[in-house]
Parts: sequence; C-alpha cells; structure tokens
Amino acid sequence: MLVQKRWMLILSLLGTLLVFAGCSNTTNTDTNDGPSPDSVVKTFFDDLQKGNINQASSLLQKQADKKGLEELTTNPEGNKIATLYLEHLNYEIGSPDINGDKAAVPVKVTVPSTSKMAGSVVKEAVSGVLSGKTDLQMEKKGLQAIEGAIKDPSTPKSTYNSEIKLVKTEEGWKIKSVDMGFINAVGGALHF
Repeated sequence: MLVQKRWMLILSLLGTLLVFAGCSNTTNTDTNDGPSPDSVVKTFFDDLQKGNINQASSLLQKQADKKGLEELTTNPEGNKIATLYLEHLNYEIGSPDINGDKAAVPVKVTVPSTSKMAGSVVKEAVSGVLSGKTDLQMEKKGLQAIEGAIKDPSTPKSTYNSEIKLVKTEEGWKIKSVDMGFINAVGGALHF
C-alpha cells in the first residue's frame, strides 16, 4: 500500500506540473513595465521544460502554488520523472487578453498520454505483488515503467487547451491561476 501511495503522489505531482508545462512561439510585447503576460507564460514553460522548477515557481503569485511545484524537486525520483515528462511536452501560446492589471493567455499543451503510464504502473504493481517483490523493488520497476512509457515514441499524445491567468504585481506579471478544465482533464487521466 505504501508503494501505491507513493505512485499516486508522484503521478499527482506530475499532473500538477502538467498544469503549467510547454514549448511555443510568441510575440514579445515587452514594455517598460517588464515582460508581457505572454512572455511570462513562455518563460514559465521554458523553465519547466528545462527542469528549472524553482525558477518557474518564482513566476507564480500564490505561495501555495509555488510550494506545490517546488515539492517536485525534493523527491529525486519524482523530479527525474517530472523532468523527463516535461522534456516531451509541447505548447503553443495564443494571443493574450490584457485588461488593466489582469491578463489571460490561452495555451495549448500536448504531452505523452498519462493513461499509458498509469497502465504500466498498474501492470508492474500487480506483477510485483503476485511475485512477492518488496515495496522498494516494485517502486523501482514502476519508475522504470513510467520512464519507458514517456520515452516510447508510440505513446499516444494528449492535447489540452488551457488558459493561464496573470495579475500585475509590483514585481511585474505573475501567474495567478490555470483554467480548471485543464486541471480536471489531467486529474482524470491520472486517477486509475
């Protein structure tokens, strides 16, 4: 049961990362007020793709969101999987809708399907239980299964349309929230 809880934590954290991930083309409309909303979103996604989780979290407004994202770096196995997953993520940023000190930036995110990863983990867990493997052995096999699914070019891709909301602070534009539809889509894929 401990292994299943760890897997759920790793997959949940991975889902949280998906909320914020990508690769895009965007027009730089920076002003004297600092980077534009779409530039902030691009920087955020670029940092995530490169595994710069702490830099990416600095662009978030809410402390709880920052902490949640930074927790990925505290678990070496989770950090390794999240970094690998984000390397395979693509994103496209749309035109920002700026209204005073608030902005919304549409983002289309394409990632390896979590359903194949979840299936791989379940297969390894069942196999491990039936063969009497230890929790540590099952965890290692499960991580290998996730890595294999992410690296496998035949793994289907999932595309999500999201909206990143930003707010202008004294420090410049900060990411305030992400469209809940995107979170629900990712969460649904992770809960097996």
